[in-house]
Amino acid sequence: SQRSKATEAQHLLGVTPKIEPAPRPSPGITWNGGSLTTAELQIVAVLNRHKDQCPLTWKSLTDKANDPSTPPDLKAAIQGLQQDSGLFYAIGSQGDGRCGGKINAKDLAGFSNHHPQVAAFQEAQARSYEQNYIPSDGSGGLQPSVMTLSDALREFYRYSENLSKDLSLDEFKKMVGGESKNGKFPPQVIAAAQYFLDHPDAWNQLCGGSKGKMHKEDFLQVASSSMSLTQTELNTVEMIKDHQDTFFGSGVLTRDKLAKMKDDKSLDPKVREAASQLLSDP
Repeated sequence: SQRSKATEAQHLLGVTPKIEPAPRPSPGITWNGGSLTTAELQIVAVLNRHKDQCPLTWKSLTDKANDPSTPPDLKAAIQGLQQDSGLFYAIGSQGDGRCGGKINAKDLAGFSNHHPQVAAFQEAQARSYEQNYIPSDGSGGLQPSVMTLSDALREFYRYSENLSKDLSLDEFKKMVGGESKNGKFPPQVIAAAQYFLDHPDAWNQLCGGSKGKMHKEDFLQVASSSMSLTQTELNTVEMIKDHQDTFFGSGVLTRDKLAKMKDDKSLDPKVREAASQLLSDP
């Protein structure tokens, strides 16, 4: 578009592009229609992987981009979004076409659902992540390889707190397409979801005939016996299995809840240790 070319030229000249005081509707894209550029698809894909950072308000974007704890891919997406207020408006105006200056996880899921381009783009990305897999807990210098079943299980285990309470191929399709309302999905988790979409027999075998669906707690049990875990990770899985009410009693297991559990002296020391392990090994 002319606007994106102008912005690019400003960057090349070292000029800081102007940020609109408020998001404005764009004729080219709406909450449920229009066509996205490749740059816009990339922005939406990154936001979809970081739904745990929502809600995002237009006024908070600069602070979010400048926050040292903001991941580099999210920072780049936010900076791109600041130069594309029409995209922000379209995402944030789900249902009625009116944007209140804020984007939440539900808005992102709805926008992705209404724009099939997003799913197609993210599916292509997911296949690339799956075919060029680098472990999320790996050190630098690792060569990419094709993801295996053990790799997929390990990534789901590491990020289990962000997964849906019920896991299925339908849920994995939503994760890959950006329609899941759940939180943080790094590329490795998206790759794991794509792995099971490409290998449905492997998933159904894990489920043991339970119609292709599995509760997250059951998955942790199956995962621990189906892949190579360290002793610390095995101990953590055992603690979660033995104290499901403590970990999952109030619904979603969040990092805030884990932090409180880690410091709660009334809990079994081994439960606190497991909470600490989950925090350090997301």
